[in-house]
Amino acid sequence: MNNVWSVTQLSNYLKQLLESNVSLSNLSVMGEVSNLSSPPSGHRYFRLKDSQNVISNVMWANRSGIQYLEDGAQVMVTGHMTFYGRNGNSNFQVESVTPLGIGSLSVEFDLLKTKLETEGLFDQSRKRNLPEFPKVIGVVTSASGSVWQDIQNVVKRRYPLCELLLSHASVQGEKSKDELCSAIDLLNIEGRSDVIILARGGGSLEDLWPFNEESLARTIFASRIPIVSGVGHETDITIADLVSDVRAPTPSAAAELVVPDCEMLRHDLSRNVITVNNALLRKIDVHRLGMINISEKILREMPDLNDKRRRVDEILQNVIYTLRNNLTSERRFILELENQLKLLDFNNILSRGFAFVRKDSDLSPVKNAKDMNKSDKVRLSFNDGELLAEIL
Repeated sequence: MNNVWSVTQLSNYLKQLLESNVSLSNLSVMGEVSNLSSPPSGHRYFRLKDSQNVISNVMWANRSGIQYLEDGAQVMVTGHMTFYGRNGNSNFQVESVTPLGIGSLSVEFDLLKTKLETEGLFDQSRKRNLPEFPKVIGVVTSASGSVWQDIQNVVKRRYPLCELLLSHASVQGEKSKDELCSAIDLLNIEGRSDVIILARGGGSLEDLWPFNEESLARTIFASRIPIVSGVGHETDITIADLVSDVRAPTPSAAAELVVPDCEMLRHDLSRNVITVNNALLRKIDVHRLGMINISEKILREMPDLNDKRRRVDEILQNVIYTLRNNLTSERRFILELENQLKLLDFNNILSRGFAFVRKDSDLSPVKNAKDMNKSDKVRLSFNDGELLAEIL
């Protein structure tokens, strides 16, 4: 066989071919920055695009104009073409950046932001408080994405007493904005949700654009149910974030915002028990001291009134007895509250021989036997693990 090259030989040849081409050296290219990545090294990796095509770019740290790189920015980059053999991609290696203006999506974002802000959609005065102990949480996201799993894991860990209600919508693409609006409207019509989480993972400005659409902003504004947005990463700000009642930096953080932490509730209850006990003991001490002072005063002023002395002792004993009974009642009441909280513990319920039954198809809870059909598969969660079963 003739002309058989190794992969490395071909990669080196392509690299030499690109870097030795005079037309591709000291070349300036204009376009819009997207998918900007800024690792701790200080280097920048991004795409440069126009209406038809896109090229991959790399810019090493401390090069001229690196501070002008941001998603949506219109720039002119100067550098040369090269080939990176490890991933088999050609790249434009940028030596300098000159800003040209703001990208079309960024302009559209700013125009809509100004419009909606003028109309009052971002006003803090209209934003609602979240329920302290929600019973049902509506979630608007993709059923197939990792975000849905992350939210389920957080809620199960922190507050397994509430129910999650998924309203599926695609979170990227042309149909996404309409599906997101419909998903929120559906939860409002259904009416059981105490709060709604609107969530998706991180991405470029283009990927997150459905969350910058005016129709979604107005749907969020019109929602009767408070909405928490958890879109992208902490640095990603969308129009949906600005309209929502509360903005969380990530989907997992949104889940943590809407539910309390059972462990913290237990800790607070224990602390309150100690506080009440100490308060009651102090109260007993105060009354005991007061009664002793009164008794001593009577003894001093009426030394010959033996019956009165005896009566004072009896009153003192009755007061102490009554206060101790009150303390016992308060302790018993607090103990009952602790027992009730333990009964609500999800794992405690399972340890008593119960099982949590969910449909294998969508992991929704099975509440009635009539909801199941023959050959349906279910997941049985026990205290020590989980089993997959089939309805016979």
